[in-house]
Amino acid sequence: MIIKTILIVLLLCVIISLFVSMRNLTAKDPENQKKIVKSLTWRVALSLAIFILIIIASFFGYLQPHTL
Repeated sequence: MIIKTILIVLLLCVIISLFVSMRNLTAKDPENQKKIVKSLTWRVALSLAIFILIIIASFFGYLQPHTL
């Protein structure tokens, strides 16, 4: 259960990072380019963390796929 909670929190952080990047993209300040790159870097890093966490959790049996 704790793994699923961590995954949900990480997914929410990815969504928040995406919206922060979108807000900075629409602003007219020239310094926003650095903020956009930083928030997109966070989004990629969090997505990689989610992917690695899913692989590790499924390897150790904390997450199980559905059977049909």
